[in-house]
Amino acid sequence: MSAAGPRRLLMIEQGGRGGVADYTGALVAALAARGWKVDLATADDHLYEPVEGVVSHRVFHYVRETTAPGRALLRVGLKRPVNGVLFVLSLPRLTMLARRAEVVHSQGWEIPQLGVLAMLCLRLAGRPIVQTAHSTFERPGRLPRLRRLTREAIAHLVARTIVHTAADVERLAPRAAARAVVIPHGEYGGLARGGGEADREAARAELGIPADAPVTLLFGQLRTDKGLGDLLQALRELPELHLLIGGQDNGALAEQAGALADPALRGRVTIREGFLEMSEAARLFAACDTVALPYRVASASGVLLLAYGFRRAVVVYPVGGMAEAVVDGETGWICARPDPEALVEALAETIRLGAQECLRRGAAGERLAEERFSWPAIAARTEKVYEQVHGGGAERDTIRGARLLLGAGAGAEAAKLREVRHAMRPGGVPPSPVRAVQLLARKLGRLDYERAVAAPLMAARRAALGPAAAGPPRFLVRVDEYPHYLAADEPERFGTDRYERFHETMSAAGVPYLVAVLPQVSSDPLDPAGSGRRDLGAGELEMLARLSAERVSFAMHGRDHRTRHASPRRHSELCGLSAAETEALLDAGLDALADASLRPRVFVPPFNRFDASQYRLLADRFDVICGGPESVGLLGFQRSPLWWNGAVYLPAYHPLYGQADEAREASRRLIDARAALWCPIVLHWGWEAEEDWAALQRLLATIAPYAAHWDEFLAEVDAIRGVE
Repeated sequence: MSAAGPRRLLMIEQGGRGGVADYTGALVAALAARGWKVDLATADDHLYEPVEGVVSHRVFHYVRETTAPGRALLRVGLKRPVNGVLFVLSLPRLTMLARRAEVVHSQGWEIPQLGVLAMLCLRLAGRPIVQTAHSTFERPGRLPRLRRLTREAIAHLVARTIVHTAADVERLAPRAAARAVVIPHGEYGGLARGGGEADREAARAELGIPADAPVTLLFGQLRTDKGLGDLLQALRELPELHLLIGGQDNGALAEQAGALADPALRGRVTIREGFLEMSEAARLFAACDTVALPYRVASASGVLLLAYGFRRAVVVYPVGGMAEAVVDGETGWICARPDPEALVEALAETIRLGAQECLRRGAAGERLAEERFSWPAIAARTEKVYEQVHGGGAERDTIRGARLLLGAGAGAEAAKLREVRHAMRPGGVPPSPVRAVQLLARKLGRLDYERAVAAPLMAARRAALGPAAAGPPRFLVRVDEYPHYLAADEPERFGTDRYERFHETMSAAGVPYLVAVLPQVSSDPLDPAGSGRRDLGAGELEMLARLSAERVSFAMHGRDHRTRHASPRRHSELCGLSAAETEALLDAGLDALADASLRPRVFVPPFNRFDASQYRLLADRFDVICGGPESVGLLGFQRSPLWWNGAVYLPAYHPLYGQADEAREASRRLIDARAALWCPIVLHWGWEAEEDWAALQRLLATIAPYAAHWDEFLAEVDAIRGVE
């Protein structure tokens, strides 16, 4: 359980039922499992099941169209105004709940204009607000300018906006985009299992669908942008296909009433209209072969994740972030275009390949959801957002950094000593003139590891621990990189055979290390105009499997190490990317490494360069972010390790970053000085190969008794997170 920092949360979800409520229920359960005390503000007639650690508060009151008063108000056009008044009356209690929390998280607002009023009340409570935007596209409606102004106003009132896909970031207002975090929608396997097991043949018989007919399902809120018209057009061209429709009508059934009455479709469309319990949903999913999501506009889709939960393949249009959750040909079909003709082509292929192939892809979708969209992982990433926005973020980072310096069990008083706080308090990114001076000082040798990092950190340890401050250093050896970024261009110099020699040298010396892994390998990676790259080869995957078996640790090293800038002074794969582009690059790299069964908790930036604004995006995904001499120009000279914005920043500096002989002499001095610190050493195996490994062997002989496994360091990080 991650623990230090804010622990009481107000989660706001108005409706109490439907897709957003399903999402919220799974998220608060996962957050409660991580130790959060959650107050859930929801509807008075909510459908939430009790969860330990979560208290549901019946804050919002509605007249619903399922009741006689609700239907009467709907007929005279007063249902929405009356519900608006009831919402305003709920705000005092909502504000009171916010004052009890340390962080407030809203799942959106039924009436956005009133949501602005709610946000203002929550801001008066003095608590940071996070909002999840479950959809970022604009649906047709009245007063588009007012809606745009409303979104912009909310963006100014929240500390972070969570979206589910990289495509969503581009649609946000500029201020919201600058504070956006991409956290995928969670899987719905548990929700699906809650509906019970439904038999395919029995479900079809009950619904009046032939046992051998190919069936596709349109499920969820039946809005006019969900593509029902396209599906009906496809149905006319595929006479063997049956369409199953389930969900609450929000205009789609009324809009397509004429098409649904077409005699050509008689007997091939089955409709279950209304709010459906999960047991009824289970029967609909059991009866179908595929789930169709031909949405004209979209962000992410809870229905897509529910389909995976029911082990059903999906057919989607390539719009918004839909394609980000589908592996074409493996978990479903991505249409070539968002139009009826492409939909016909995809559905025709589902019929041609048959029910067994649909079932195979559905099972693959279930596996993908469990691996990529697990709720514990999503709760952990959400928790990092809370930590970043919480008012005590810098203070919390200082205390955590102090414990990293003094030991996870260090007492609060020792961690708060002036000398310790001065050494470990994150100072942020200095202005560019200061960074320029720091770069010059580094090049002149005035800012090196021993003088500018080890000396002040040991002084802080002595102030806190006295004679117990001294002890053997713990060297963390990092290796850049495998595969080598020139492996495609010069395989004889930088291929797997040469790396194998390096690894065997490290193993023979008994020195554990972390290697930065490229998910893909570029051709001519120093040419920003180039585009050639390849996936990892069989030999490289075999080597990674061997390294894993031999307890080598792994970091992600960008995506393919191709620089975006031609000048050697600006080489970087990341600098200059937008937030959405950065998110997409990182997630693509993580997905590629997951395919190789690697899930790194450490990030090593190619060329040691990334923009300061990208640090938060990295901290959302990794526990440790590395750097090097080149990082000074972008992030400034920072102590190492430093707990910063919710993650550990671990830059390495000369002489521990460089040739093995230089690192050896510095290591000797640190050993003699009994500098009991985490000391990062960075090696480049390509450099050491040129020396025929002799210098490397001398270094390893010196540091072997003091080399720490990266698992020890990460365990220390976890232990510090777990200190209340």
